[in-house]
Amino acid sequence: MKRREWMNLAALVGASAALPWLSRPINAQPTGFAGPYWIFVTANGGWDPRFLFDPTLNPEQNRIYTEIGRIGNIAFAPIDATPDEFDLESADAYLNPERFLQRYGSRLMVLNGVDTSTNNHDTGKQAFTSGSLQSGLPAMGALLAATYGLEQPLPFISFGGYDKTYNVAPLSRIESTGLLRDLAAPNVISPSNEDSERYHRDDVYARIRQAQEERLEELMAEQRLPKIVQSMQGLKEARLTDRNLAALQLPELIDLPGNLGAAESLLRSGQLALEAFRAGLSVAANLNIGGFDTHGNHDTNQRRNLIQLLTGVGGIIGEIERLGMADKVYLVIGSDFGRTPHYNGTNEGSGKDHWPITSTLLMGPKIEGNRVIGATDDGQQAMTIDPSSLEVGGSARLTPTQIHAALRKLAGIDERLLQGFPLMSGESLPLFG
Repeated sequence: MKRREWMNLAALVGASAALPWLSRPINAQPTGFAGPYWIFVTANGGWDPRFLFDPTLNPEQNRIYTEIGRIGNIAFAPIDATPDEFDLESADAYLNPERFLQRYGSRLMVLNGVDTSTNNHDTGKQAFTSGSLQSGLPAMGALLAATYGLEQPLPFISFGGYDKTYNVAPLSRIESTGLLRDLAAPNVISPSNEDSERYHRDDVYARIRQAQEERLEELMAEQRLPKIVQSMQGLKEARLTDRNLAALQLPELIDLPGNLGAAESLLRSGQLALEAFRAGLSVAANLNIGGFDTHGNHDTNQRRNLIQLLTGVGGIIGEIERLGMADKVYLVIGSDFGRTPHYNGTNEGSGKDHWPITSTLLMGPKIEGNRVIGATDDGQQAMTIDPSSLEVGGSARLTPTQIHAALRKLAGIDERLLQGFPLMSGESLPLFG
């Protein structure tokens, strides 16, 4: 499909699918929504919390490390890699759990023993970002967009993961930064070249756009079929959005050294989301990183993928800090589910299969850091917690539903949305105070 055809199709369905970007000074102030903003990161495939911040020395579940590390109140699995595994000169270029905690542990909340009650990939991803195993609930990003961002051009952007909206808010799916660069500047012959020539002089291009608007107004005045009028209105709004976004371009995307491609892709997605936030155009973003369905070669692939994840997330946190947005951005990081409390074979290349018990990581301005809530026993079963103190032992089970009930309260989701898309009943947990 040609670029012009793709843009027209996106406009006709009333969805903005491209982000024109312009590099701006760090102290630029948003002109639209002023925050707070939300980023949801999905580790696609089912990660292994035993290799993160729910470690164990049980040899049936862990064949890599023989000691458990701890920084502050958070225990960690001391997994690592050699620089050669990522074609790097030094291990300082990536983050393992220990280095991640050293930098960000004071702001990190870990929820362990989260019972997803599913071994299905799609259902698990849905539960992570919506709080429900049942179909019919929008992703949290959509609820945030519907509450705070309906007047903004791109209230909910997604690079992957569960992102259904059920029509409560517009969704903009983004798959290629290269495509974004082209779509950002339709009058520029080579958008990646700062010195590129244009198809038309700026004044000529402005007259073309004005003529398009006048022609569309004439057609709308003559049209009587409601569906066609609605489509034309969508095209008009999309063109207005395009003008609202005309002051933006892609930021300078960060290059990571060596074989950190997955981390780099995640980081770049985060950069785009942060630029949309800074411009006041967006409220929430879904990010995605894959490779965690390690039914084979678990110890190697799971370890490497987790290091890629932490490196990418660490890069995003670094950008949040550089842009002065630490008091405005929430990060929620999770996966479909966990991995089994045993390997599926005895050789070095064996893997782990699907397991419903997992962990969730959170950071943000109103989230208490250096804290762990929930736990698993030696058999990797979820332990109950007290619904008031949140200490281990009690009647409550930590589930995606409980987490999202607390997130909805923290975020101040519109009461009409809470009633229209209720979560399953359960004990309310004061996860965030």
